[in-house]
Amino acid sequence: MLQSGARRSLARWVGFALVGLVVAGAGTARAQIGFQEKRAADGTTYEIIYAQSLGGGAENLRITSVAGSIAGGTGCSTPGNSSGDPTSAIGGVVFPGMALQPYGTITRTAIFTGDPSMITFNNTFGGRVQVGTGGTAKNVCGSSFDCTGQPNVQSLVGLNSNSGGIPAACIATDVNATCGGAQGEYNTFGFGLPTTGDPPQCTSSPTVDSLVCNPQPTDGFTLGINDIVVFVYDGSLGQLGFTVAAGGFGISTDTVNNPNCANPNSIVSSSGRSDSQPAPPLPTPTPTNTPTNTPTSTPTSTPTNTPTNTNTPTNTPTATPTATPTNTPTNTPTATPTNTPTNTPTNTPTATPTFTPTNTPTATPTNTPTHTPTATPTNTPTATPTNTPTNTPTNTPTNTPTATPTFTPTNTPTATPTETPTATPTATPTRTATATRTRPPIPVVPSPASPSGLLMIGGLSIGLLWALRRLGRIGA
Repeated sequence: MLQSGARRSLARWVGFALVGLVVAGAGTARAQIGFQEKRAADGTTYEIIYAQSLGGGAENLRITSVAGSIAGGTGCSTPGNSSGDPTSAIGGVVFPGMALQPYGTITRTAIFTGDPSMITFNNTFGGRVQVGTGGTAKNVCGSSFDCTGQPNVQSLVGLNSNSGGIPAACIATDVNATCGGAQGEYNTFGFGLPTTGDPPQCTSSPTVDSLVCNPQPTDGFTLGINDIVVFVYDGSLGQLGFTVAAGGFGISTDTVNNPNCANPNSIVSSSGRSDSQPAPPLPTPTPTNTPTNTPTSTPTSTPTNTPTNTNTPTNTPTATPTATPTNTPTNTPTATPTNTPTNTPTNTPTATPTFTPTNTPTATPTNTPTHTPTATPTNTPTATPTNTPTNTPTNTPTNTPTATPTFTPTNTPTATPTETPTATPTATPTRTATATRTRPPIPVVPSPASPSGLLMIGGLSIGLLWALRRLGRIGA
């Protein structure tokens, strides 16, 4: 079962639908109120009313009712065709299901002139209505902040103001309009009516019903072609939908009109309008947090750690040159035979080696790896012992940053007797170096059939003969 209030509201809406059908099928004397609703990001609502495309031969529009509500609103009209026909128009909210926006939260502009086709809206923050372009544009803002730097900002006044071509408004309740049917009880704002109380309550109803060719209503305000007025609704509307409405009559200022009214300033048409807009979308605060976290830590760590590793290369070159000069002179006299297993077969030129040692020391410092193998066979014990110790210390420090630690021990044992100081650094000495330091060298006895063997036998024979001769002298 529907409650009585719900039944009454349903009956009203059915009545409104029937009235709409009647209005649609009515005659040609129909005015058209220019009408727009704009919502700003913070919920502020702008109701823009202007006179445009007035029907029935009207030159002016007389607005007698204006309304705004978060709970919905409506507008209706019943135009007439001939003189004396009933006509009706209203914009308001249906009581008790709908409630007017509080009186003190509404402001308005004065009536100003502009081109309605040039109306634009900026919905950021509290919003801004602009009529026209460039330096001649007129701007309306609910908050002065939103019109900063804009030209021709229109001043706002409260509904109780009696300025700007519009009389003070009052709250009209329980208004019956024929276009609303039998249940058409409306609340709306009327203008130029006697009032009582604060906020002011209308003590008489605004003009919502009249007859075609009747004089224009004494209440309300007049808009000529391209006249504009803006009502601004504020008061924490960000999360709420909002409806605006207005009603009025087309006025012929002369006797040229469709109903053939005999007197100027007569009613020739009517119009009631309403528009509803949902709550504006909530602002998105996402972009603020993203840029702060990303760039912080990454670049700082990388450059600081890398240079610390530069100490490692400094240790290797310092140690290597120190070892080479110390070892070479000490081992020189004894090491000859041990490192020469590879070089011994090249001992055939016995006489020539004596001259070559003198030339090799000078060339070896620069070309050590390549020339020394040819000089190594020099077996002459006479010159090489002196030359080799001097060459090895000088050559090794220069070349050793990479290889000297391994080569230097091998050069020293083989250097003194003959060939090895120069030959061993490049070839096999590296492997035999450690062995020569740990144990004494094994003497190598030449074959008796070789030239060396013959030379040795001859030397021993001469030595024996010399010793026997000496002994003979001593015995005598």
